Amino acid sequence: MAEDSAASRGAGAGPAAPVDPDRPTSSLAVHIAWIMDVLERNLEAKSKIYSDPSLSCVFLLNNGRYIIQKVKDSELEVLLGDEWMRRMMARVRRWGGEYQRATWGKVVAVLHLGSAGATAATAKSMKERLRIFNNYFEEICREQSGWVAADEQELRREAKGMPDAGRDKYVKYTPDDVEARINRLFEGTVKK
Repeated sequence: MAEDSAASRGAGAGPAAPVDPDRPTSSLAVHIAWIMDVLERNLEAKSKIYSDPSLSCVFLLNNGRYIIQKVKDSELEVLLGDEWMRRMMARVRRWGGEYQRATWGKVVAVLHLGSAGATAATAKSMKERLRIFNNYFEEICREQSGWVAADEQELRREAKGMPDAGRDKYVKYTPDDVEARINRLFEGTVKK
């Protein structure tokens, strides 16, 4: 059996795939792993073409999910091994987190309050924050509504969860709670 070294693969061929006892270590498996590594680096480089960091993340997510879908339940999964699949899924999760931060980080940050004191300045500040929030939100919706995501349902679930982070610290009533309380006004009974 030929020894797999950088010299036998050729100069600049890239690092050898880590040896996994549960997957074949044939020359084919090593080369497939190397090709996948080159593909991923190529995608990372191509993602930099987009000036919008959110769109760059969506590009990586689409391609990463496509790669996982094609590798899963195929001979490639056996050749690449479970460890490769776990690493690729972790990268896709990381890109999802980067999408959330790039897209929604500044929107959610606008809603964070400094101190809890209610003054006229605080009310004015909150109005300004809500105006900025609305502008950011509308801009994101306008821009991203034309984009295509391979797994738009997953991105929507992630985006819906983002504004909830830390919400309980500041929001006491949901819109439904406010509506229900307003509907109970002027009933002539005092509730404690």
